[in-house]
Amino acid sequence: MTARTFIEDTNNVTGKIVATDNKNMDVLEITMPDSEVVDVGDLITFQDNTPTTIFKGYVQNYTFGNGTKKVIVFDQGAVLSQRTVNKLYTNQSPEAIFEDVVTNQVAGLTYSSTISSGITIATYSAIDKTAWDICQDMAEILLSSFRVSVAGLVTLELIGSVLSSKVITSTIASLEEDWEKDKLQLVNSVKVKGDRQIFGKVETFDGTASATEFTLAEIPEEVKVSISGVEKIGYIPGQGTGDYYVEKENKKIIFDSAPASGTDNISVDYTYNFPITVRRRDFSSITTYGQHDKTIERNYIKTREEARKLCEYILNKFANPLFIGTWIITDAAEVKLFSSYIPNQVIWVTDTDNSINREFIIKVVEREVGKLRITVGDTTSDILFWQKEAQRRIEQLEEKDNNSTILNEDELIVENLLINFTSGVIGIKTQQTGTTCFYDASHNYNESKTYDLTTDSVGIQKSKFPLRFPITLA
Repeated sequence: MTARTFIEDTNNVTGKIVATDNKNMDVLEITMPDSEVVDVGDLITFQDNTPTTIFKGYVQNYTFGNGTKKVIVFDQGAVLSQRTVNKLYTNQSPEAIFEDVVTNQVAGLTYSSTISSGITIATYSAIDKTAWDICQDMAEILLSSFRVSVAGLVTLELIGSVLSSKVITSTIASLEEDWEKDKLQLVNSVKVKGDRQIFGKVETFDGTASATEFTLAEIPEEVKVSISGVEKIGYIPGQGTGDYYVEKENKKIIFDSAPASGTDNISVDYTYNFPITVRRRDFSSITTYGQHDKTIERNYIKTREEARKLCEYILNKFANPLFIGTWIITDAAEVKLFSSYIPNQVIWVTDTDNSINREFIIKVVEREVGKLRITVGDTTSDILFWQKEAQRRIEQLEEKDNNSTILNEDELIVENLLINFTSGVIGIKTQQTGTTCFYDASHNYNESKTYDLTTDSVGIQKSKFPLRFPITLA
């Protein structure tokens, strides 16, 4: 690896820096004479004519054309994709795992964050994963992004949680084109489905001395039945005896003997659950844009109030098209402040021509000689239930890891295979068809047996083959 320094607009060297939110990676494109010698992996320092370092990173590739060379340089975070981690994390927060990877698994980087999620990942397998993939996993769980500074500082922060120190106004910037309206994410009719809520209910019935079946209003969960104030014994048919049993799906209480006649002398005190479902519409938006439906299922929502809040949050953010706009800044002093415009931070935008005066999220920042292009847009991040969303993402990640582990175990092939039958195997007989070994019922063994399938006595060659074992256990 060679360390090289290039100064912008000197010796026919120009550069374009793109800082974007979708890859957590800043990219520098340098155009230089093809006589300049650079190689993949070289550490490049790029300075303006002050000179002040505005970018530092590693060459990824380069191409030639018309006597020039275009060099693609990734920021210093590129080392994260070049380091493989082999570690099992237990009972740690996502931000703690992220910090360990950056500070202990990769040399030359430091870490900074204000995130304190208050959640714990029981088990996270970072076996044979790149540091970059681990950081991406943790950032996605936390609904956050990370970036790497010129000094190699990796900062992890929630998307849309930090207010930029900058503002965009018509006095320092001009709108490149008209604002775009993104109707693909328009939602003006939303249904939120939460967990099932438990309710209690008491119903009374009149005994007739002949009726044995009584139908409840809801499907019961836990039931207590009394007749004339005396509690009766419930049972499950075929598993005991008592006074009554419950046909849950039919909502029925069925007595063995008909209760005596009486007014409200049969009392059923029971619980039932009901799915929490709330639906809200923005009729003004529907009138303007037509109806756009969305259903969201979140089992961490335990009350109708939480479901209602999420409905209102979604309608407030998505009932009207999301705006995207690109601003051009050419003021020399402002262009030098390139590193102050940070993707995923909130920035205040005042556009007097279009009567817009509110916050947006910085999406993409591009810097080239004498010019900044800053793309801003409405945020789509849902941080209302941030901690619960993070926990849900952990569960999805653990499920994905578990499935991956099962696949990896299935793919492991060994030549010396020992099988231990420790619970008494009925009937063991080997049969080989092609490269597949079967076990079928034969005669009885009531002891532990060990079989080496690679020995000649079993008749299977030492080779890689898939195995199936249809085995009946005693």
